Amino acid sequence: MNQVHGSLENDLLKFRTLPSKGNINEFDILVSAIESSLKEQKTDASPTAYLVALLSLIKEINDLNKGMRVQSFQLLEVIVKHVAPNVLQAKLPQIMSVLVPIVNREEPNKVFFVHYLNVIERLLITQDYSSWVKGDSCKTATYILLFFALSTSEKPRSRALQVLAKVLKSPPPGPVFEHPAMKYVTGESLRLLETLSVARKSKTPAEIQRLNHGLLLVRTICLSAPWPSAQLTRLCNVCTQIVEQRSTQSIYLVFQIYEGLCKKFSDTTNFEGLRLALSTLQKLQPSEYDSQLLVPWLKAMNSAVASLNSLSKPEAVSDCVTRFSRVFTLLESDSVEVRLEAANTLSTIVSCLDDSPGSLSIASQLCNHLCEALKSVHYRFAYPECFQIISRLCETIGKQSDPVLISALRLIDYLRGAETFDGKVLADEVIGTFIRVLGPEAVLNVIPLNLEMQTANAVGRAWLLPVLRDNIMFTNLSHFTNYFIPLSGTLYQKVLDMEDLDSVPAKLYQTLVDQIWALLPGYCYLPVDLQLAFTNDFAGVLVNVLYEQVSLRSTICNSLTLLVETNHKVANNVPLEDGVPVPLEAQEAISNLQFLGNIASNFLSVLLNVFSSTASQFRYPILKCIQTWLSISPPDTVSSIYRKITDLLPNSLDELAGSYKIAGDSTATPMAYSLMDLLVVLSSFLNQEYCPALFNYVQEFLNHRDAAIQKKGYKLLSAMLRTEFGRGYANLNMVKVFELLFSVSSRVISSTRKDRLVCLTELFKIQSDELNSVIPKVLPEAIIATKEVNERARSAAFQLLMTIAASAVQSNLFGDSIPIRVEKFLSVISAGLAGSSTHMISAAIIAISSVVLEYKEYLTQQFLLELMNTMNLFMKSANREIAKAAIDFTKIASSTLPSDFVKPLLPDLVPNLLSWSHESKGHFRAKVKHILEKMVRKFGVATVEPYVPVADKKLITNIRKTQERKLRKRGQKNENNLKPAVPRKNFASAYEQAVYDTDSEEEEEYMDETMEDANSTRLEKSYVKEDGEDEPLDLLDIEAISKISSTDPSRQSRRKQVAPSSSFKSNEEGLLLFDESESESDGDEGLIGAKEHAEVNRQYMEAVSGEASFQRGLNNKVKFSNKRVRDDFDEDMEDAEASNSSKKSQQARKTFSKNRGKKQKKPKRY
Repeated sequence: MNQVHGSLENDLLKFRTLPSKGNINEFDILVSAIESSLKEQKTDASPTAYLVALLSLIKEINDLNKGMRVQSFQLLEVIVKHVAPNVLQAKLPQIMSVLVPIVNREEPNKVFFVHYLNVIERLLITQDYSSWVKGDSCKTATYILLFFALSTSEKPRSRALQVLAKVLKSPPPGPVFEHPAMKYVTGESLRLLETLSVARKSKTPAEIQRLNHGLLLVRTICLSAPWPSAQLTRLCNVCTQIVEQRSTQSIYLVFQIYEGLCKKFSDTTNFEGLRLALSTLQKLQPSEYDSQLLVPWLKAMNSAVASLNSLSKPEAVSDCVTRFSRVFTLLESDSVEVRLEAANTLSTIVSCLDDSPGSLSIASQLCNHLCEALKSVHYRFAYPECFQIISRLCETIGKQSDPVLISALRLIDYLRGAETFDGKVLADEVIGTFIRVLGPEAVLNVIPLNLEMQTANAVGRAWLLPVLRDNIMFTNLSHFTNYFIPLSGTLYQKVLDMEDLDSVPAKLYQTLVDQIWALLPGYCYLPVDLQLAFTNDFAGVLVNVLYEQVSLRSTICNSLTLLVETNHKVANNVPLEDGVPVPLEAQEAISNLQFLGNIASNFLSVLLNVFSSTASQFRYPILKCIQTWLSISPPDTVSSIYRKITDLLPNSLDELAGSYKIAGDSTATPMAYSLMDLLVVLSSFLNQEYCPALFNYVQEFLNHRDAAIQKKGYKLLSAMLRTEFGRGYANLNMVKVFELLFSVSSRVISSTRKDRLVCLTELFKIQSDELNSVIPKVLPEAIIATKEVNERARSAAFQLLMTIAASAVQSNLFGDSIPIRVEKFLSVISAGLAGSSTHMISAAIIAISSVVLEYKEYLTQQFLLELMNTMNLFMKSANREIAKAAIDFTKIASSTLPSDFVKPLLPDLVPNLLSWSHESKGHFRAKVKHILEKMVRKFGVATVEPYVPVADKKLITNIRKTQERKLRKRGQKNENNLKPAVPRKNFASAYEQAVYDTDSEEEEEYMDETMEDANSTRLEKSYVKEDGEDEPLDLLDIEAISKISSTDPSRQSRRKQVAPSSSFKSNEEGLLLFDESESESDGDEGLIGAKEHAEVNRQYMEAVSGEASFQRGLNNKVKFSNKRVRDDFDEDMEDAEASNSSKKSQQARKTFSKNRGKKQKKPKRY
């Protein structure tokens, strides 16, 4: 109960400190009156006592000030949230006796009823089944909701519908699944609709409005809970009567009612009710030209068919063709929305099919229907929707799509090959669906690649290679070995036969070879015939390609990695990322891993050689592949590789030491670096026996003078500490490990800082008593590193600091309780505040801020007060670095610490903070303004403004006006149209997120603009491209669809130059006629055109080669000129600089004349 009291007290405190429009805070007056009443009665200030006292006050609401009515129910809403459910069940009649008389009261402020309805929501949700059945209080409260749901005021009506939906979605536990309120909620709403639907057809606007409000109520009920079976016939009849009255808005709501009604049928077994609703809905189909009503009707049909598929699949299959034909005609509509909803409904209709013979015959009929539509000009705009239906049909019947849907696949390929067809991307998606379902082999048998062009009539399909790459999975690896490897060899031989390897044909063939090998990762994604297809010949091909073609190494290594990872996930029952059904069992995957483990030694030998001969920037895929294959290798293989690496490592280190001075001039990676990278990866797969030798290597690497070797030494130690045996060895030799790390601390540079901090973090994760003795030595390094420029090093420093803090909090050496330990640890960090350098002082403040942010709930107010006073002093420092850190601490404290603690400190905080509001450097001005905005939102303008100096009154006025403006805009926004806020940036630590992640009101109000649906921007115009001027387009030809385009083909013809003869007139004999009277005007027009053309050329050259242009340098990077553009100031300074530049000009002229006679060298060709 104390916890309940505390949460209620906090909520009341928030409302009591809210800024009010006038000088009187009515909410504070109400709470004070209740508290004084409880003190007089000597009653404990519990939520129940608050509730009883407030109810007695609301009974006299007529005698209260009208402005306090809203606050009274707002307070009641807060209190009811903290009252126990059993108390609300017992006091429901008493509460309703207070709430019922207020229903008919006129209230100009509609926000009052929103709080009123929130109270009813809390009351109804907490009631049990007996309260609903036995008493009348729940029924009375439900009727109040129905009353407001039919109100003419928008806010109370929308809130009442929301409350009713939430109540119906939360039925009390009882013997019946149906909510007890459904019988009289549905009865009252149907009685209202029947009364309004029987009335005369020419209704008044008030009657139409009341009818629509009743339909909205029924829609809310249908979307919240299943409609009672006994009332279903009445609902269908009254909906039919409303549709016959031809009111567009009412019919729209009727279809939405059917949509919600049919969705809830899937949660029940009421098949007869679904059949009645579906038959009624089919009879109410609007006209095919009424796009406004077709969209909701199609949505309702979609819901009905989906429920039918789940309740009675045989009946759905039997009526599939009839229902499909009824909806398919709507694809001829000119409305994009209608076609999209029709496609969704048709996709749902065909989803009832399977691979049974009856379903396959139906699928064949539907396929023929779709193919005829794709050939017909009537469905010229509906090919995207037809593609969607074909994709869904292919996924539904699965492997039986061959041969049922092969005709559709051929037709899509034919349309895709037309140059003027503008749906190539959508066609690729459909073909990708066939590849996923049937596999690449079956698809290539129907639409072959024809890359070799062996016959004259063969159609090349190089575009199919990227489609294959994106959709191959769970297929036969043998197809790649038998089909693509020979094809790749043939194409690669053509490249080798070329005389000029830089020619365009050679590059095209090489691109095809690269695209073929890019298919290998898909074939290696959990193949079903791994042990049969992964033969010695295939392995030999992979080895040869790894050695000979450097550009394909990453592709092959990624494929080998996927081969192991996918089988490993299936063997451990880990779901794959795609979430699709896996064709292999766990036992088969285990067998595959054992098969790969037997050949791992040979592959690892090859990968090690390839790794050492590859440039460092391309090594990551190879290193990851080595690590993956080591995880399935037997221990003997791992030991053998370890011995090979350690045998070569001493000589390579000696060679590196001998060539240390010229190592930077070589482009090849030293062998020592390669061996050390392999040793780091290999260390995770060793055991306890190798720990002494590995630690000796770490010691040798850290004492080396090469910074790269030191970095790899830290990585090796970190890799050891991540293993179980490595942590055990470090726990036994903790003193020795820290002696080594402290001995090389003077050699640490910025490039090795991050890896050293990671090592220290891994060490402090070990539970050891010896760690507490080294905290004073490690802590300064962690504190200083929080100011590192490198973000990764800074993130590692914060992680190390938090790990040390967690270790100190768990240690008895820092105290007997957690609060004492945290304060003692902060005291140790506070020693850095007495540092001699500003860098150390600011770093110590940052460290204190991050620890306070993490453990603020364990700190006493006395300790926090001392910290705040200390930071207040540092905020007065003249050094910007120290003041900036202190301001950041103030921001964290004012945002996260309790309001009652920070509020008394405002007289000192605000003036010291505003003393930096006039400093422009280091973003001080913006930072101070943002902190002040937070204070204003948390404590109110009236609390903060008295402490603002007179010189800064304009700033607080600006913040106040901005806040009021935002509140007005927020009130004008529709709550139902809220959009997701701006995504936040990822920060290196929680401290940086608290300091730099601005959650100001401007960003809170900012909403992302939603992208328009691509389908809505589809062009509705169509253009016919004819072959000749006198030959009309044959619309019965299958090629007609490829000659109908959504872009104007005449635009391309306009770009072509007009023939010279077309600009002159001719007589009957064909002689050219020249009109001299028009020549002058034509000349003037030509002169004007030439001037315009010259101006365009001048602007283009200015944009390309002017001073504001950019150039592309190395690696195609964009570079802008650093030269300042000449302006008037430069011209004014010419006279002053003339004397200084005369000597330079003479020297430049001499150099130019000297080089003028020399023969210029030709640029090199690359």
